[in-house]
Amino acid sequence: MTYQRYVVPVDKDTELEANVVTFGARTVTSYTLPYAKKWSVALLLGGGYMPAKNYDVLVNGAVGIEWSLVPVLKSNDRSFSVRYIVGPEYHNYKYRNIEDKNSQWFIKHSIRAALMWHFKKIDIEAAAGATSPLTDYKYASLFGSVSLNWRVVGGLTIMPSISAGYTFKNMNEPLEIDYSNPVMTILGGGSFSKFSLQTMLTVRYVFGNALLNVRDQRWKGVEF
Repeated sequence: MTYQRYVVPVDKDTELEANVVTFGARTVTSYTLPYAKKWSVALLLGGGYMPAKNYDVLVNGAVGIEWSLVPVLKSNDRSFSVRYIVGPEYHNYKYRNIEDKNSQWFIKHSIRAALMWHFKKIDIEAAAGATSPLTDYKYASLFGSVSLNWRVVGGLTIMPSISAGYTFKNMNEPLEIDYSNPVMTILGGGSFSKFSLQTMLTVRYVFGNALLNVRDQRWKGVEF
């Protein structure tokens, strides 16, 4: 769950304010094929409320398959993986979308390839892929990311990352942006732009031993 408050000065006497609450949940259940250890399958379920992206309701479910050259990495080891996911997604929009719809469902699929390096104190991952509705590629998106997982000491981990994406056309973009509405005015540009660039720094504490010599890389960083 996230809470965001935006204040944008228009002139010396006027400000636009918007308070936005976003929440969601996702679960991933995976299974490694017993006679083909490099292959695994997964069931993904997720949903949320994201008004900044014009979703009153977003729900999705999917099945996926992944091949990993080295599913469990040891220190100073590296791996390569390819993942494919497909499943239904339902949208209920806060404002009618660019297709003049209040809601819709469709089949969505995605493919992702990743390179991973595992050292005792640092993990590095570079990934790239694409996602789109199964039958309408004008809404396709391309994405790429680089992330680092640095186990500083004990259970303390610092995780910087950078990601970029390009969307040919945003299905969730409102048909019309109401500039008298502060939420749409402040968020309407960035949420529906074709190009996105995001940097993030996460600090995490793990209760137990974070300095493991062996790391299971299957279904790491999965999104759908």
